[in-house]
Amino acid sequence: MYEHDIKVTKIGKGWNVRCLRNCQIVDEIRVFARIDIGVAIKEMLRWEDKMGAISDMALKSRERLNSKPHQGYSKTPQRIRN
Repeated sequence: MYEHDIKVTKIGKGWNVRCLRNCQIVDEIRVFARIDIGVAIKEMLRWEDKMGAISDMALKSRERLNSKPHQGYSKTPQRIRN
């Protein structure tokens, strides 16, 4: 079982959303609309869960994502780190 954490930082006209697994950055997405922060977090945690880095946070995020209609990005995000 892993421990995930999410950090959001406002830089310039956008927000960097970082996904940390056991205190190391594993994914980073830059979004340009504040409403897209939640979408980016759900996407990162969904992929973490799918790739086998299972944590309570990733599992709960994926369950919520699958129980609601998918909300897409309002503006195109920029993947920084994969």
